[in-house]
Amino acid sequence: MNPNLKQLIPTPVPTPSPRGYLPASPTSPPMQTPAPTPAPIQIPSASGKGITTLPQNLSNSLLTSFDDVGEATRAAQVMHHPPQSQIKGYGTGENTQFQTGPTPTDFNSGSIINPFTGLAEKSEDRGALRINNGTFYDLLRRKPKTMEALGLTSYRDFDKMYDPELNIRVARIIFDEGGWNRWYGAPSAYKIKP
Repeated sequence: MNPNLKQLIPTPVPTPSPRGYLPASPTSPPMQTPAPTPAPIQIPSASGKGITTLPQNLSNSLLTSFDDVGEATRAAQVMHHPPQSQIKGYGTGENTQFQTGPTPTDFNSGSIINPFTGLAEKSEDRGALRINNGTFYDLLRRKPKTMEALGLTSYRDFDKMYDPELNIRVARIIFDEGGWNRWYGAPSAYKIKP
C-alpha cells in the first residue's frame, strides 16, 4: 500500500434529533382513544307516528347480543311496537315503556310449577325482553352450562332478570332456539312460519 495515501475512514454523520418529540416515559400509560358509543336504536313509535329512541343502555345491550345476527332492531320492535291489530286486547308490545324493574303492567298468565321446588308459583315475565320464570327454569334445567356462563345457577337467580344486560343475553339464548316465535307480542311478520 502506498504510504502517501491515507486510508479513508468514513466520518459518522450526526443524526439530528426531531424537534418537539419527547419519548414516552416508561411509567406513563399508553394513550387510548375510547371506543365510540353506538347511536341508540330508533324504531317507529307505538302510535305509528314518529320515531321512538331506545334508552342507550338497552340499545347497547341489544346491539351486543343481537347485532351479529342482524336482529337488534327487530328485538327493539318486539319489545315495543307490534301492530295493535295483531293481538286482541294486547297489542302494545312486550315492554312499551322499556321497563327493566318490577312494574304493575307485566303481562302474567296463570301459574307454573317450579321444577326445582315442586311448588306452584305465578307465571311472571320480567325485565327488558320479558323473560318468563317458566322459560328461565327450563333453561337452567336443559342448558346449565350456558346459563352458568352468565352467572345464573339457581332458580333464585330469576331476580337477576331485572338486570337489562343479563335479561337480553338470556333472550338471545331463547331466540337462538325458536326465533321471535317465543315472544307473545312479537309482530307476526317476524315469526317463523311452520
